[in-house]
Amino acid sequence: MIFSDIAHLQQDMSVQALQKDVAETAIPGTPDSRYEICETLGKGTYGEVVKAKDKQTRQTRAIKIINKEKVHGDMAFLKQEIQNLIQLDHPHVLKLLEFYNSPDRIFLVTDHCSRGELHKHICDAKNSWKPIPQVWIAHVMQQLLGAVTHIHANGIIHLDIKSQNIMLMPALETKVRFVQAEPNEAVCSIDIFKELPHIIVIDLGVATIFQPGNFKRGNPMGTPSTMAPEVWRGEITPKADVFSCGCVLFELLSFQTPWDFKYRGNKQEARNFWEAKPRPHWERVQRAPADAQSLMAKMLEQDRPRRMNAADGLKDAFVSRASEGLPVTQMEKGLKLINRLVTTCERDAFYKLICLKIAQDWPPNEMPSFKSVFKEFDDEGTGVLQESVLVRKFVNCGYEEQQAKRAASAMNLSQNKNAVDWTEFVAACIDLGNPKLEPSIHLIFHNADKDSDGLLSMEDVRSLLPEVEPALPSLCPLAYAAISVC
Repeated sequence: MIFSDIAHLQQDMSVQALQKDVAETAIPGTPDSRYEICETLGKGTYGEVVKAKDKQTRQTRAIKIINKEKVHGDMAFLKQEIQNLIQLDHPHVLKLLEFYNSPDRIFLVTDHCSRGELHKHICDAKNSWKPIPQVWIAHVMQQLLGAVTHIHANGIIHLDIKSQNIMLMPALETKVRFVQAEPNEAVCSIDIFKELPHIIVIDLGVATIFQPGNFKRGNPMGTPSTMAPEVWRGEITPKADVFSCGCVLFELLSFQTPWDFKYRGNKQEARNFWEAKPRPHWERVQRAPADAQSLMAKMLEQDRPRRMNAADGLKDAFVSRASEGLPVTQMEKGLKLINRLVTTCERDAFYKLICLKIAQDWPPNEMPSFKSVFKEFDDEGTGVLQESVLVRKFVNCGYEEQQAKRAASAMNLSQNKNAVDWTEFVAACIDLGNPKLEPSIHLIFHNADKDSDGLLSMEDVRSLLPEVEPALPSLCPLAYAAISVC
């Protein structure tokens, strides 16, 4: 073990009152001391996005640099975007790792989506004159609808779902044997479509908080070509995002949009267009499988009350194709992971704290077996596991009910809700005895050990995660707990 001694730490003790994300408090200044800027990835109205490397871990990150002077009256939108990113915790939603606040700029540090925009790959496939494999599309839609369901479960509407706001990360399994063409299906041979996709939904800049029963808002927001008809009338509900997801599916299958509507700046003209109930260009997707056409029809329904919701989309027949043919090795790993989850209550609080620290920085595309078990447990697709659901799943796997209850409670690190989120789940899956994690653990201790004496004092422990301070009395019951590192 990398720990030679952990003094005075209690067993079966949860990290009480732990906040969801360390990024809740802005870090003063700039990220220059921690990150090395590599190149510019893109520029926008308010600033730019750069590729950067963590100087210690060498992990690649993306940093969105926002010029405060250019933001002006849109500062409220920026604050809301940051709050939305903090609130959301899902393997297919962009995660805000930390943010810095200097006098003239704001820096948002996130995972780097190295495969680029989904839209670019759709254009590449279009230029090859061959369709994208149907099962690849099913995986994208399953991940997209899962992300949107999680966003909605947190009371947020994205309002700008489109292929340009869906990024791709490389999956851990590179050449995936079950992403294959259907019989007699001549498909695009571009390498990206031979890999299991891992999408990330980005850009919550125009996202809004949904108030049930209050659909009316001000000016319509989003991208005109993918906006739901009712949004033009100022009616905003979660189903607006479902319509936009339908546009993405249509584009994946046809390389075109469902309608040829061109917005010229006249909102009344746009309202008139949709009031005429124009029929989608179904002929553009006539070669798509019947289950895909059925899903599109339910998502692109112009009558909002009749349109499906995102959670129902996850259960659709076409989307279910993504759950077929998973490798047996993942099933074996899944059984081992479930056993590890059930024994979470046997770990002390400091162990869990280190696991949480690692989980917060771990890119979601590098943990396929974790994600597989999480998805299996997430019956409602909300991206949050209720403790009662965890207990039922553990009991169904043959564990005693009392053991299952202790495990579910121990996984819930924040203890201010009756559910386990994605990062907490990942933390419960982590085995610090894995030799591959030793560099990460040593780095955590090195950074926390401010006086380099090889021991972590109470102040050092407090610096690991600033938001853990309310938990310190239960974490270390003595005024000083000395923790040594080998």
